[in-house]
Amino acid sequence: MCLDSNILPYLKSFDCHEFRKGRLWREEIDILLTRLLPGLQLVFAKYSGKHAMPGQKSASMSLEEFIDMMSDAGLVDDRFGHREIGPLWNLSMMTNKHELESDRHLNMSFVECLEALARCADKFDRKHLNDAFPASKSKNPSQLDKKLEAIILRLLEANMPPKQYEQALAKYGCQLELGLADQGKR
Repeated sequence: MCLDSNILPYLKSFDCHEFRKGRLWREEIDILLTRLLPGLQLVFAKYSGKHAMPGQKSASMSLEEFIDMMSDAGLVDDRFGHREIGPLWNLSMMTNKHELESDRHLNMSFVECLEALARCADKFDRKHLNDAFPASKSKNPSQLDKKLEAIILRLLEANMPPKQYEQALAKYGCQLELGLADQGKR
């Protein structure tokens, strides 16, 4: 009775799948991530592998590397700190039933990193993020697409040479304009 009335309701408040179903797995998020994928892959490659064994190809990122990535982009401040990143990083991880046999649960894959970025973006207040493309309106009720866009663009700006960033930004802007033009035809 104690378990049913006190503990289980509390534990259900930590359903990590609810965020995925309600906010992350939406068309506008998929389109955004697809358009910015090459830059995200570069950033992931830059920060992942610090704890890889010599000669081992690393395709995973530790919590420390994820925090460094966010800090270097200026996304960690007094409103969103290191303390908030850890639980969001953990919620983004896939279940691993062999935690005693490997260190897989200590390192996230690229897909898990994308989810962790989205979870972090969800916690940001949009008024504290720069909207590089204000003509492109959010289709998401929680405006997660615009928050995630701002965070990803800040990550790209912090990790790319200025000329490469400007090219990536211009390409993304063209894709947005084409998308807006396609919507107008429908």
